[in-house]
Amino acid sequence: MSLTQKLGRILQVIDSIGDHVGMVARWITVVIIAISLFATGARYLFDRPPIWGYELQTMLWAVLVLFSGYYAVRFDAHVRFDVIYRRLSPRRRATLNCITFLFFFIFFIAIMLEAVPYAWDSFLRKERLVSLWGPPIWPVKILVPIAGVFFLVQGIANYVRYLYTAITGKELI
Repeated sequence: MSLTQKLGRILQVIDSIGDHVGMVARWITVVIIAISLFATGARYLFDRPPIWGYELQTMLWAVLVLFSGYYAVRFDAHVRFDVIYRRLSPRRRATLNCITFLFFFIFFIAIMLEAVPYAWDSFLRKERLVSLWGPPIWPVKILVPIAGVFFLVQGIANYVRYLYTAITGKELI
């Protein structure tokens, strides 16, 4: 097995993780909709909305945003200036991606430098939301650096693909 084939296999495994995260995000969306329907129905039909409805939806939205962002990186679906980008050859697009992806890594490092201590402090204090229901919020905060690791791994996988295409002119799986 050649080095390119081994690299392709590794990238496929990383992409597979991204696909599974995307499936989880889809199901989180369904759960959010179900909670919203239940809470709205309870409010209008019985004049008794559940105390946990809004907070649980908000926490699940946070998880959904993290997973969906990672999924967008997986499929290279982030925002670009397409008027110029789509007119470039695949090799030039890859070269531009290699250059601009450095901003992704800078952004990632900045987020992780803030997120890790923030999540760790929340975990140590077993932080809860200040409300009547008072659910623990630390699990959601811990997901931020965990999602950050997923972002980094997928970002590196994308960067390897860009670099390969920029050098060879061919796409790597």
